[in-house]
Amino acid sequence: MRTVKQILITLTLVTLAFPVFGQTAVLDHLKKVVSKDENSLNIDKTALLVQMNPTEAVQMVRHGEGEILRRLPDNYYLVSGNISDESKLIRKPFFVVDSRWKWDESIFALNNHKKVSFYVQIISNDNKVIGELVEKFDLRWVNGGIYQGSGKRSDLVELAKSPAVNYISLESGEVQEESRVIDLNLNPNRVSKLHHLYPDLRGQQMTISIKERSYDSQDLDLRGRSLLSGLEDEQLSNHATEMATIIAGAGNSFVTGYGVAPEAQITASSFENLFPDPIEHFSSLNSYLQNHSYGTVIENEYGLGAQQYDQQVASNPEVLHVFSIGNSGLETPESGTYQGVTNYANITGNFKTAKNILTVGATDSVGRSINFSSRGPAFDGRVKPEISAYSLVGSSNAAALVSGTATLMQQYYYETFNAYPRSDLIKALLIAGSDDLGHPGPDYERGFGVMNASRSMKLLEKSNYWVDTLTVSTVNTEVIVVPDQIEKLTVVLNWVDPAANAGDQRVLINDLDLMLISPKKDTIRPWVLSTLPEVLELQKEATRGTDIVNTIEFLSIEFPEAGEYQVIVSGNKLLSDHQMYSLAYHMDLTDVFEWDYPVRGSNFPYNGETGTYFRWSSSLDFTKGDLYYRYLEGDWKLIRSGIDLKRGYLRWGMANSLENGIVEAMMIVDQDTFKTDPFVVSQELKASVEIDCADSVLISWALRQGIDYYEIRQPGEQKLELVHTTTDTSFMVYSPQNTYFNIRPQIDNYQYLPSTTFNYQQQGAGCFVKSFYHEEVNDEGILLKLELSSVYGIDSVVIDQVNYLGRQRLVNVRNVAKELRFLDANPIQGLNEHEATIYFNNGEKLMVTATGTYYLTEKSVLVFPNPVPGDKLASFYTKELTSFSDLKIYDKHGGIVLSKVLYSSREVVSLHDLRAGLYFYVIDMEGEQHRGKIIIN
Repeated sequence: MRTVKQILITLTLVTLAFPVFGQTAVLDHLKKVVSKDENSLNIDKTALLVQMNPTEAVQMVRHGEGEILRRLPDNYYLVSGNISDESKLIRKPFFVVDSRWKWDESIFALNNHKKVSFYVQIISNDNKVIGELVEKFDLRWVNGGIYQGSGKRSDLVELAKSPAVNYISLESGEVQEESRVIDLNLNPNRVSKLHHLYPDLRGQQMTISIKERSYDSQDLDLRGRSLLSGLEDEQLSNHATEMATIIAGAGNSFVTGYGVAPEAQITASSFENLFPDPIEHFSSLNSYLQNHSYGTVIENEYGLGAQQYDQQVASNPEVLHVFSIGNSGLETPESGTYQGVTNYANITGNFKTAKNILTVGATDSVGRSINFSSRGPAFDGRVKPEISAYSLVGSSNAAALVSGTATLMQQYYYETFNAYPRSDLIKALLIAGSDDLGHPGPDYERGFGVMNASRSMKLLEKSNYWVDTLTVSTVNTEVIVVPDQIEKLTVVLNWVDPAANAGDQRVLINDLDLMLISPKKDTIRPWVLSTLPEVLELQKEATRGTDIVNTIEFLSIEFPEAGEYQVIVSGNKLLSDHQMYSLAYHMDLTDVFEWDYPVRGSNFPYNGETGTYFRWSSSLDFTKGDLYYRYLEGDWKLIRSGIDLKRGYLRWGMANSLENGIVEAMMIVDQDTFKTDPFVVSQELKASVEIDCADSVLISWALRQGIDYYEIRQPGEQKLELVHTTTDTSFMVYSPQNTYFNIRPQIDNYQYLPSTTFNYQQQGAGCFVKSFYHEEVNDEGILLKLELSSVYGIDSVVIDQVNYLGRQRLVNVRNVAKELRFLDANPIQGLNEHEATIYFNNGEKLMVTATGTYYLTEKSVLVFPNPVPGDKLASFYTKELTSFSDLKIYDKHGGIVLSKVLYSSREVVSLHDLRAGLYFYVIDMEGEQHRGKIIIN
């Protein structure tokens, strides 16, 4: 063994000749923490900064000569190990660094006296050592070997010196939801088509975990399908409820509440713990997918969160974590590799930089990137997001769409093989089936493509994939037979990579390589992107090359020649003895036109109000087409001519103004016609509550022409259940046990858009009578207004005047309308009351009284109540007041005890300062005086 003195001599010589550090903050910081203290060197645990190529690093580890502590740019490594004369490692120039190599980059810039919250990773099997650290630094256990604490920079210096401490980081724990408004449309990503092609796949027997705050398990679209996990957040969240609805909504509320996997079970886990849930959370609930629609600040680094998620999936490859990429696309990172690069590398949370998860970006309804959606690359140049999906309000919703789709794929695989698929297989299938829009290959906005749910499911159904294992220094070869008339061949390789070290600047451990050998023996390599930290570089189109950063390799060829293609998977730099991987492929046929939307039974507009797109896939030689529509058996009408078929979509706004009916569309291309399945044009049915009585409820809706019948449904334990059918436009329910109703029009086995599911008790209908009130009409009388919620079963309505003189019949209405108006032209002086009696055809009657009103007839002034009661409030009504008048009140001796100006014809005057007794009032209205007595009790 070399002595400490010999090591220091070597160090001194090497320091003079050591090559220049790469231009990264981490390397710069490590250069500054070179140890100069002989006594600080522990020969067995020395951290050495060494530059070597990746192959040398792999060989060092495989031969047991050292352990990689950190992977840094420019092929620098922090390593530890036994240093001997025979070691190949010692023959390379190196620095010895002190324990601050365990810090993340942000700690180096930390103010010495500022107290901060930090996470620390402790690797030790000695409970005593852990206990001492916990007590000394006041640490709180968070997850696995992760603890949280707070302290100053000096505390972090001391903490790093412990051999049991592996990493200290300031990564953010301030979590936030990443969208606020539900935005559910299953058409852009072909989920509706998936439902049409695979009607039995609805998520049955699958369980999806939603990590954030708790969703409302009693929501109409989620009820009856929740499993308790023991990890739920105490707080309910509309955002969590919306994510659960997008993933697994049953559509009980309306069509926009129908999610991707509407019969799946769901469970909740709080995001107060940002680290992975215990694996028991998944295994005990039989759950293999978790949705994460939240983020923190822009934090593009491989921290403890990213490492822990990679580690969990590496140990449990069937578990798939789906994350939203973030909503900070217009922000610029202030630190890290891409510091200052405008609108790029703005991923919200270091856990999203993990390799073995799936991050999702947002696109608009035709697959264009949206500026609010965060972009890659990851800190080391990896493609982020890996895939994108529709959402106009936040990447949260896009992630939920992908989670629901992945769940249906897991279901199909399980029902076929009685086992759950590897997460890398699901990722490979999703990417291979995605729409590669724009220039070929990935980009840092939409990732490797925009999700096409039905196509990815077809690849799974047709077994267009392999799952295999690669061993050290071996090459695996598969063959894809490409027939004639293929427009495009896409091949995707993905693997679950071992977790890197927290703080690594390069995190790929097992580097696999993909390439194709064509029938003519040409070599075709994957698409790669520039990783240079400049906006123009990151905007460049992908080129072919060798990918050395991603665990996903994406290769596509347009118009490949027919024949056998060898798919080569190799791995010359495997750190592990073996590496499993998944490979999926897809072939687009030439000269094909296929409708994606509408599918049979679809509705235009999809939600009854928003313009909806026709969607198709076309590889026809002709580039233009004419689109027509007609009602079944009717005449064809032109929608638009000269449509660009390669565009793949057309918005049909006029559907909002069409009459309801069953429609089909047709694209004419040259002499060929391509018809859609019949679909529905309709708007939301508007139902209203006519009557809400103690023992009965009447619901009605507008007539729709051509309807065969209407279904009345109410929520059951999980789904809406049929309770009645009718050909009428109203429905009477007696003694209802459920307060919610839904009305669905049906015609020829097609369903028009239903009503929103509504709570009849919240409609304010009342029991036939909505209101009965009066308005005083000077010099004419009292106008009575009776508003009925329904005239159902009413024979007649009688209105009577009721006063101290008795009851007098005012009107008997036989032709009853919902709103009745009648003028009582002969009211009495003072209080007038009126009563309405509703007579029904079945002999029953209903009486209702209007609130009494005071009226002035022969007298111009009315004071009431008189005598004035204990509250000493008197109402002064004046009939002829034009602007204002003076009120004076005198006691029985003639002294003025109150003087007030009356500004309106009806005022309440407080007499609180007057004792009980007899008083006199005088009201002067423009010279005309009115006098009277007041008695105060």
